[in-house]
Amino acid sequence: MQRWHVAVEGDDQWSGLLAVPNAARSDGPFATLTRAREALRQWRRAGGSGPVEVTIGGGTYRLTDSFVLGAEDSGTPDAPVVWRAADGQEVRLSGGVTLTAADLAPVSDPAVAATLRPDVRAQVRQIELAPRGVFIAGPFTTLGFGFPDIPADPEVYADDRPLRVSRWPKERYLKVGEVVEVGGTRDKPSAQTPSWPWPPGGTHDKPSTRTAVFTCADPRMSGWDLGRGIGAFGYWMWDWAPSRHPVASIAGDRVMLAEETYYGIKISDGGQGGRFYFLNVLEELAEPGEYCLDRRSGILYLVPPSGAANGRILLSLLEQPLVVLQGASHLRLQGLILEGCRADALAVLDGMDNVLLECVIRNCGGKAGSVSGVHNRVEKCHLHDLGQGGVYVDGGDRRTLTAACNRVEDCDIHDYGRLNPCYHPGVNLNGVGHHVRHNHIHHAPHFAVWAHGNDHLVEFNEIDHVCLDTSDTGAFYIGRNMSERGVMVRHNYFHHIGSGLHNGESAIYFDDGALGSAVGNVFFKAGTLGHARMGAIFIHMGKDVLIENNLFIDCELAIGTLPCGRQQWVAHIHGIPSDYVRKWLFEDVDITAPPYTTQYPEVKELEEYPDRNTIRRNVAYKCKDFLSINRCRGGNESFQPEMSANLLTYIDPGLVDMEKEDFRLRPDSRVFRIIAGFEPIPVERIGPRKAEKRDAEPGV
Repeated sequence: MQRWHVAVEGDDQWSGLLAVPNAARSDGPFATLTRAREALRQWRRAGGSGPVEVTIGGGTYRLTDSFVLGAEDSGTPDAPVVWRAADGQEVRLSGGVTLTAADLAPVSDPAVAATLRPDVRAQVRQIELAPRGVFIAGPFTTLGFGFPDIPADPEVYADDRPLRVSRWPKERYLKVGEVVEVGGTRDKPSAQTPSWPWPPGGTHDKPSTRTAVFTCADPRMSGWDLGRGIGAFGYWMWDWAPSRHPVASIAGDRVMLAEETYYGIKISDGGQGGRFYFLNVLEELAEPGEYCLDRRSGILYLVPPSGAANGRILLSLLEQPLVVLQGASHLRLQGLILEGCRADALAVLDGMDNVLLECVIRNCGGKAGSVSGVHNRVEKCHLHDLGQGGVYVDGGDRRTLTAACNRVEDCDIHDYGRLNPCYHPGVNLNGVGHHVRHNHIHHAPHFAVWAHGNDHLVEFNEIDHVCLDTSDTGAFYIGRNMSERGVMVRHNYFHHIGSGLHNGESAIYFDDGALGSAVGNVFFKAGTLGHARMGAIFIHMGKDVLIENNLFIDCELAIGTLPCGRQQWVAHIHGIPSDYVRKWLFEDVDITAPPYTTQYPEVKELEEYPDRNTIRRNVAYKCKDFLSINRCRGGNESFQPEMSANLLTYIDPGLVDMEKEDFRLRPDSRVFRIIAGFEPIPVERIGPRKAEKRDAEPGV
């Protein structure tokens, strides 16, 4: 095996063949990853072949540009190229600048000090960024629903955890009072919730250039200096479409944003939407771990977190991915920490058989990474404290239903969506035939898994404490495109799902014509009813959904449905009033021809039997209700779900230990006598696997 070494105390003029410097020989490890990459390329051009390992010594390696590995840096199936951390050492690839206690100084401007809250004035510290090569230009960054996922603002982290930009109020939200100007990029007839048809279509497609103006009855606003760059984050119209924007002006109780929100703004009336808070307010610095970036002076103001006065402070800077695999194959990145960039941390673009193994991706303004190509894997990684989402997976050919077989397995994914919370899930699936297995996905404001495409498998995951700040949403979500079929959600454990907001939340949400299967899952305290009566599983205008062999425990409602009726269903298929559905069904793919008609024969009856779904062999224990069928929105005939062999009970069905949340069914459980064919759910296999458990498990 060919080996090179990299170390922070190395030198790019050395050979890289030694792990530590040798003063007598003036030789030792390289200092940079780029030099090791060049050595690999030179070796290959000279005829080198076989496995390669680049061992990286402990320390922080600051990247001011993406580290790119291309096709020429690839390995082979039998001889991969491995880039790994040295045994027992912590290797950080950082896109930020590290600050120390020596960089923190008392506030020097008396006028600024006078604006600070008296109780924290003596604690606030400042860092002048320009002398450190850091320049913050432009207004507060816009992020959110309907806006591009551009790099986030620079952020501050201390001792490997994100600090919080100063906000008001500190917790919860303010309420929108009077809406003076709706200000949506999609015009609204009024500030109230628009009626069906939901966009696109109807009055919601008309562009507007009006900025949003509204009132807020909070006297604190009058004392703020907007010139430092104040922003506002809000669920302005819907509880699944938030965004953050610069504030243009505050005059009395009237607030004007510097731009339009996507859907406009509605009055906060106790329903959904109309809630917001202010960001980056210097006058509201109050708690340890809060900071404010003054865009006018280029000074960072900070209340140091407790115990971090002598700790490591990181300011994120890089606006590109830290690591890019561009058409590379048979690479391993192992044991590395990626952190401190304002964009996504990792991009795997095409290629095959690349593995991210035992890595940590944290403290980034974008998502953990995107993976495309075939047979690539993210395994045993810890992904957390991310501004947007976790892993975005793509690959395969939807026209031919050729699977890509990319995998996300045995990972811990949590605390994502800090800056851009909605539609930035822990795992996002596109294409055909990906596997999401044995992960723990938790603590996030919106989705855990968002599926697009065909024939994906989501199994043996523990998913909990998600959908915490949104409504009309689900931990697993698929919807709107009826050509996306064959998605299986099985043998997962969903628990403590939902926020309790207006519309409700579900563990599994089949939305707007979605197709799929939910088989053998366990639900505990999963989902909330809300206005829509959603339940643990919710079918909204779905068809040919199979719900079978699930165990619902202590849920408000096991299954909720909102059928549409034939008239609305046919209109939806043919893209009335818009043509987006028609494009999905007949242009992007062709559901009228093979392989769709052979692999999914039910598409031949697409226009028939609206709301046809199957609900069988399920158990609901200590649930208030089993099934709720809401009114038919289409106002005409709706096909009722096929129901058989379901059990709603308030008597223990034979759980191993309810108090300890051990939801295996005992061999003598009465469920197996009452429901013929009910299969034991392999609860013991759910969640990330230890090495010995993984080796022993079949089907891996």
